[in-house]
Amino acid sequence: LFTLFVWLALRVAKAHNKNGKVVWAKICATLACVWLLYDVDWVFRHAFGWPGMRQLVAFHDPLHPEFKDELHEWHFRSGLDRYVWVFGMACAAGMPWLEAAYAKVDAIRETAPKGAAFAAALGAVGVVLVVYGKEVFLLDKYAYNKYHPYTSWLPILAYIIVRNLTPWLRARYLHLFTFLGQVTLETYILQFHIWMKTTGLNGSPKFLLVLFPNYFWLNFAVVSAVYFLVSVRVFRLTVALRDALVPEDAEDLPAALGKLGVAGGGPPA
Repeated sequence: LFTLFVWLALRVAKAHNKNGKVVWAKICATLACVWLLYDVDWVFRHAFGWPGMRQLVAFHDPLHPEFKDELHEWHFRSGLDRYVWVFGMACAAGMPWLEAAYAKVDAIRETAPKGAAFAAALGAVGVVLVVYGKEVFLLDKYAYNKYHPYTSWLPILAYIIVRNLTPWLRARYLHLFTFLGQVTLETYILQFHIWMKTTGLNGSPKFLLVLFPNYFWLNFAVVSAVYFLVSVRVFRLTVALRDALVPEDAEDLPAALGKLGVAGGGPPA
């Protein structure tokens, strides 16, 4: 859903995507659309409550029969991170500004002014994280969930600022994080199909899959290894399919999706 939002934002008036003001206007418009869709209840229910869509997203939790709203789970799950991807767009658009700010700090030769700049940046980040931790992160689960969509970008921004604060830090990275970052989509999706088991028919995935009963650590190691290896394999298959069916010079997403539809719906070999 949010991938489609990003595509729409970039597709509309795409000839002006190199204009900073237009890009920021698009980001603000996207933010407003997400707010309208998720934070205005009747809009959400009209968007996802029509018969065809409702059959896809409606959910009845057998462990909580008291929950009568079959769209609640979809609103919660799909909306938990509904704003953080817009923050990702803002990060991409604001990268030139951030690079320029770091360049100005790097150009300072005197030790005291440079130290003061570092101290100011770290101090501001520290204050934000302390307030965030005390007022949001340490809340109980249900209270925290209400704030998460609006505040989850704060620790990410803090990490970006501190992680890139000096040229020495910017010139180094952990290959492990780079490798793991490539398969985060697959690990996120497959955790519900390989790594975990549900509470029952139509239940929620809350338990670790058990292949070796009574041997927790052995079971954990084997299930986790299979889960991760399959995630890596699915990632490589996804990349291969993307390269074959969605070339980089594709002019439009509908054409690429059409190719995928033909490939997926064609007769068996």
